[in-house]
Amino acid sequence: RSGASRYFRQSRFAYDMPAKESLRAGPLPGGAVSEAAGRALAEALRAAAGADFAVAESGMAGPPDASRRSLKYGRCCFAVAGPTGTRAETLELNPFLTSREHQLHFARHALELAARCVDEA
Repeated sequence: RSGASRYFRQSRFAYDMPAKESLRAGPLPGGAVSEAAGRALAEALRAAAGADFAVAESGMAGPPDASRRSLKYGRCCFAVAGPTGTRAETLELNPFLTSREHQLHFARHALELAARCVDEA
């Protein structure tokens, strides 16, 4: 959309742990799915982009079908780094939803958290 670059600088996707650690230039605190990891990623992304806000998530959506089930699926930690600090939240969903259902809930929650943080700044 015309003019969007005034508000949206960049996006980065790091799916596995080595990619996430390369964004931060070091190990993530708290493990792969933790608020500490989300905070560290959001703060590193904000600094690298020179942005006012950065959003990060670290979660487990699970497999796309019912072939493997784990109670860990459906947990996602989000963080928004902004000018007044970093806010983190954890979302725990039903682990037996599909991967796609988890991903949709994760995306919605990330956008809602980002909007709240921008409104509060």
